[in-house]
Amino acid sequence: MKTPLKMMLLAVGSMALFANTSWADIAVKVLEAKVDRSATAMKSPTIQAQTTDMRFRPKDWAYFEAKIKVDARDSATRRPPLFLDNLKVKFYIAVKTPKAERPTGMLLLTKEITYVNVPVNEDFYACVFLSPSSVKRLTGGDTVTSTMVERVGVSISYNDEVKWPEKRGSKKEWWESERLTESSTYPLLDKNHTPFMMLWYDRYPEILDESNSSSSSSGTSSSSSSEASSTTPSETRNGTRSRSRSSRTSRTGE
Repeated sequence: MKTPLKMMLLAVGSMALFANTSWADIAVKVLEAKVDRSATAMKSPTIQAQTTDMRFRPKDWAYFEAKIKVDARDSATRRPPLFLDNLKVKFYIAVKTPKAERPTGMLLLTKEITYVNVPVNEDFYACVFLSPSSVKRLTGGDTVTSTMVERVGVSISYNDEVKWPEKRGSKKEWWESERLTESSTYPLLDKNHTPFMMLWYDRYPEILDESNSSSSSSGTSSSSSSEASSTTPSETRNGTRSRSRSSRTSRTGE
């Protein structure tokens, strides 16, 4: 005969097991991923504060946005969770190389953002920015132009499995083209690294602080680091790298 204490411990253990496994296997489907095909110009915000008034002329930031909606179901119970723990959205933006810079041709700018507490069956937005200095370097002026961007796209991943775009046989996405040269010279910035950080807060899910994430994984073995560095394409002096067959990773097959 079981004592009340043993029965209580058994019940607590069962509850803990259920808590760890109830949402362990979530089937995620992207219902919508609508991407703005051009950049929106946004002036640097002016903020009034009780301090020295520093005069400046607000310049143009280039803003890129994707409207996203996802569905999720527990694979066993078919019940939907209210939120996903995380969802990765990666932006791909193709721009022309400025005339005075090398290499010539098309450049590919990328930025992956990890969102947390992502709502299910509810519209939300993901975004990236180009700073005024990057805009000026790309266009030669302080104004965001309609011709500065050639193409914009996104991929969406859950638990490191690509959910969007849906895989279509062996067909590659446009950003996998060998004609594009990846560049970090004109960095795409997430909202938290811009002066717009505190604006329109409820429009976007929370962004995972990558600095905290990377510090928690600092104990990775040196062998893994050396292996990664040996497979990373070498970068040129202006921050670009070749998308050769040996160095390119397929986004649709991740």
